[in-house]
Amino acid sequence: MSRLRRQEGLNQAALAEQMDLQPISLARLLDRLQGQNLIERREDPADRRAYRLYLTREGRALVDDLDEVRTAIAQEVLGGVDEGSILSALETLATIREQTRAQREDMMRMSASAGQTA
Repeated sequence: MSRLRRQEGLNQAALAEQMDLQPISLARLLDRLQGQNLIERREDPADRRAYRLYLTREGRALVDDLDEVRTAIAQEVLGGVDEGSILSALETLATIREQTRAQREDMMRMSASAGQTA
């Protein structure tokens, strides 16, 4: 929800990609959030098969409240770690994520190619 707050109006596919989730897994989560009146899906004027995602007033209030909790937890967990170390760790994790994403995409392409030749 915090990612959606930063980029309201994303479609489900773009949000799933950003979060490294399968679209069907995200759709189930979005169904629950919509059922709790925390997000809303609006038809995409450019693609009638797609929906754009927006926070509701209740969703925005929840994310705002959770900001304080996240900050308190981060301070408790990371309070003694210098900022340079944290940034270095985040960069390393981002590199690992990109490498695994590329490997996963390669495997999917090889699997699709093998299925076509069979």
